[in-house]
Order: sequence, then structure tokens, then C-alpha cells
Amino acid sequence: FRPFYEKKYEFLIDFNEELCRLVCELIDIHPDMERTAEYKMKFTAEETDFREIIHPKKDFRTADTEFVPQPYYQVFESKLGFLPNLSIIDLLFNMGPESVLILK
Repeated sequence: FRPFYEKKYEFLIDFNEELCRLVCELIDIHPDMERTAEYKMKFTAEETDFREIIHPKKDFRTADTEFVPQPYYQVFESKLGFLPNLSIIDLLFNMGPESVLILK
């Protein structure tokens, strides 16, 4: 992750997109991501807008009532118990290549 803090990005979206692609590659998932030419407000039945799904101030359970966080090894779990809803980086650092198994 060091190069992301050493490289200068003109726009935050470029930083976010490049970091997202790296994380996906490390977890061995290959989503089809592409930018739109303009800001979209309406989507077809084949498209999904995920822009507001993950948000620190929103309760994830209201967006997906069937979602149940899957526990995985965490360094301080013996002291704090399992802490759900941390970053994907926490999952990757704790589980490495097995991260994809937790996500499935």
C-alpha cells in the first residue's frame, strides 16, 4: 500500500479507483468496473448503483436485511471479541488469500 501514499493523484477518484483495483486483485476477485461519461441518476434493470450502499453513518442491516457479518480471525479478538464492519484491509491483513472465502 506504500506506493499509494507516495504517489500524487490529481483527483481523489483516481486514488480510490486504483486502490480498489489493487484490493480486488489481492483478494482475487475481478469485478467489471467502469466509469460513466457523466453522473448517472437513473439505471437500467441490468445496472446497479452501489454508491451509497457502504456508508459509516448508515446501518448496513437496513440496506440488506439478510446480510450477516461472517466472523474471521482478528488480532485482538481475544480481548475485544469479533468486530464486524471494519475495512476490507482488515480482512485482507488478517486472512490474506483466504479473504475471498469469507466474502463468498
